[in-house]
Amino acid sequence: MHTQLPRRRGSTTQRAWWSSTLAAPGLVCLLATAAGDDGVSGADRPYLEQVALAQARSGLLVLVQDLSLKSGVSLGAWAAQDIAFDRALRLWVRTQPQHGYARVYSDNACDVDVRLSPEALRTRLRLLTRRHAEQLELPLSTAELESAARSWPMLWSTGTAWPAAREPKAPRGWEDTTAEGRQLAQRAATAEALQALLSAAGQLRATPARHLGDFLDAAPAFRDAALTGLAHTATVDVVYDLDQVATASARVALSDLIHVIVDAQQTHAADDLFRHVDFREMVLLAGPNGLTATGSAVVPGLGRIGLAHAPLEPGAPAWVDQSLSVVGRYVPFDAGYFDEAIELAVARQDGSAQLRQKIVALPLEDGSTVAQLLVLHPRLADDLTLFLSAARETAPPEAYADGSLGLKLELPLRRLWTLIRHHRQPREATAPAGKD
Repeated sequence: MHTQLPRRRGSTTQRAWWSSTLAAPGLVCLLATAAGDDGVSGADRPYLEQVALAQARSGLLVLVQDLSLKSGVSLGAWAAQDIAFDRALRLWVRTQPQHGYARVYSDNACDVDVRLSPEALRTRLRLLTRRHAEQLELPLSTAELESAARSWPMLWSTGTAWPAAREPKAPRGWEDTTAEGRQLAQRAATAEALQALLSAAGQLRATPARHLGDFLDAAPAFRDAALTGLAHTATVDVVYDLDQVATASARVALSDLIHVIVDAQQTHAADDLFRHVDFREMVLLAGPNGLTATGSAVVPGLGRIGLAHAPLEPGAPAWVDQSLSVVGRYVPFDAGYFDEAIELAVARQDGSAQLRQKIVALPLEDGSTVAQLLVLHPRLADDLTLFLSAARETAPPEAYADGSLGLKLELPLRRLWTLIRHHRQPREATAPAGKD
């Protein structure tokens, strides 16, 4: 049985030696970020990191929404029963911090990771459920949440950004969306806001016995004409929120609303009684500020910045869509215990060494191995060192009775294959200066 043992700090000299020793591989990884053929300029790197982080958060949100709750209902479908709850969950997920350093490989692509533990998600869901308990039609008990969370894995998402023509400056949190995608979200939110504005107008009393909505429902042509008039008359402001939801606020002055209704009624008569409508009561009910309404929309999937690299060729190795898993170990070599951070770093370093051994032995489609490819392409070794730093912790570290510590690591291999393909591409030879 694994137990969490008390930790005792080692001497200052021991900690300093371990810190300097473990810092060296990290330094190599950071230096490897400058290995690109053309390089990523200082101005481009922050932009790539922002896009990659936004992509990672978008991927993480999908993973969270796909998690199962009671009776096989997905978390996303359950959260959608209340708009406020859904948006609060989206905002929390889409503001998760970046995990570790950004990785810029020799193909000039930038990778950024985000990580979410099941414990952190469970804690947040408890809080949100208490806040929105009255609005939830299908409440989730603490026991049901605990039961579901026990089956949730550690969630990891990696975003990749490639140098390309820059998109127009995106709002914060929307860096992975295209200008066309934001326009689609804006139009959808505006359309919903205008529909809500017309519904609000429909609640106004048009005659002593009937509401404006009665006339709108009786004549679809009249409703369409009124909606078109509102689209040209109402003032609409769109805000791009951090939860990547576009929110449109539409408002119309009462005087403008009356003109819209009168013009629509004259073109498409809805009812004989409506021709004698007395707008004075509508004025009193609407108030001096007129009517306001809101609408919201998310950016569609096609409105996101896609990956720029080529698809995998038919002859790709079978391991491309697989992941490698290892358990890195820290084994104390004397009676003293060191800082937990150092123990974790040692375990991670051991896991990276195991992963490297497995990677260099991977077969390629031509019968060679990755180890042989490293001899032909030395710069791939820098990418491999950086790639190993992307290994994911899939479970909390485990302390064993003998004082050792285990760290489960997993490394998806698809990114490795894109790097291999990049280094195997033929390069154009450049003639020496001064020679034809």
